[in-house]
Amino acid sequence: MIKKSAFIVIFFCAIFSLNAQSSLVDRYLAAANTSYSEKDYAKAFSYINYVYGQYDADKTPRNVEVLAELIYYDYLNHMRVTNNFSEFQVVKDRLAEFPAISSDRVTRLVRTLNTLESQNTNLETTVSTVLDLRDAVEYKIQLERTKAELHALEKALEDARESAEKEKLYRDKEFLETQKELYEKALNLSNERDGVNKTFVLLIIIAVVVLFFVLFVVMMIIVRISTKNAKKQQEQFEATLQMVSQIARNPSERLSLGSFVDSFGDAASNGRIGGTQASLPRPELTEEERLELQDLALKCEAVGEDIDRVTGRKNNSKNVAELVYKISHQLSCSTYDSMLYFCAAMVYDAGFLKIDPEIFTKESLSTEEKYEIRSHVKQATESFDFIPEKYLPVFLDAALMHHENMDGSGYPTGASGENIPLIARIIRVVESFISLISRRNYRGIFDKEAAITELKNSSHLYDSAIIDALDTII
Repeated sequence: MIKKSAFIVIFFCAIFSLNAQSSLVDRYLAAANTSYSEKDYAKAFSYINYVYGQYDADKTPRNVEVLAELIYYDYLNHMRVTNNFSEFQVVKDRLAEFPAISSDRVTRLVRTLNTLESQNTNLETTVSTVLDLRDAVEYKIQLERTKAELHALEKALEDARESAEKEKLYRDKEFLETQKELYEKALNLSNERDGVNKTFVLLIIIAVVVLFFVLFVVMMIIVRISTKNAKKQQEQFEATLQMVSQIARNPSERLSLGSFVDSFGDAASNGRIGGTQASLPRPELTEEERLELQDLALKCEAVGEDIDRVTGRKNNSKNVAELVYKISHQLSCSTYDSMLYFCAAMVYDAGFLKIDPEIFTKESLSTEEKYEIRSHVKQATESFDFIPEKYLPVFLDAALMHHENMDGSGYPTGASGENIPLIARIIRVVESFISLISRRNYRGIFDKEAAITELKNSSHLYDSAIIDALDTII
């Protein structure tokens, strides 16, 4: 019975203690609100910190968070207006203790006050330097005045007739000489300090100027190199477009890319789609078809630039398209097929436009993200609404099957050999080649000959005839 009574007493004491603490917190919260309304931000700051400290970080009531943010912001703003930073460090320490109070505007205001505080420190240094200079001027004036008085006293001493007067004059002279020495020492010290300050400031100015000059030169070099490379890439691509347009006007003309023994046979012009033979238009182009393909190439170029921007592979679509076009001619494809392959090679990765762009900036990918990357081959069709229906099969072959391998180990269908359309086989080789010779953060850089050797060593993945054609071209 006694134990039970004791437990009841303890229980009610605990309840009373909690109620008393809650009542105290409420009083402090009311005091903080009152002080804030009266614009006594220092008291409000003190009260709200006590209240905030009574709660766990994840259990602070919303009204306390809102009032705390208002008090902190207006207290900091008051410091900015009054230019008084005596309590600024205390506020920053509290913000570190209660990070939930650091709203965007509070964070911005803290950065502003940090800048103002730094500027005030620099201003005090400048004022000190100015005062030093003023002291030097004052010392110089006092020295000249003392010299004049001393000269007058010496003259009076010469004219003095009585010893008492001479003795007084001698004492005055001794005093003035002592004072003169003191002023000379003070002036020398001031000049030395001023010289050191001037030298230090001059060195800082020279260092800053040199640093800015070096940065400017480096930036100009980087901009010049970048502009030169971009201009070169654009000129090469425009030259290819002109070459395509010229050949389209005269189908009998071919690219002069060296002799090549066609080991493809009839497959060199094979436009298989999903393993079936596609019926392509005649090799000769009418003027209407030429203009239509030229317009299609310009549209594909724009989409290709979007793909390169999203994936971070600068000029990849143009580089791939140019090599695909040259290989097509080397394989004796018709002018029509080569131009169509050229267009398709600029947009074969259009599926990447449907994937979260942040994935391409990550250094490592989760299993789900890797599957999302692989799904791009099936998502390209959503970006092909601008392609005329008669050309669409070739574009679908390029987008869907450019990751298929000759031994059937690729994706998404596991097609093998000549069941993989020619456009997809060409892109597979070209994309891997460009990947090997381009700078990547996860592999070394191959030169062109080493890249060709690497491709030939993986003949189970790539069409060897296409590798030979690429080797002849480069």
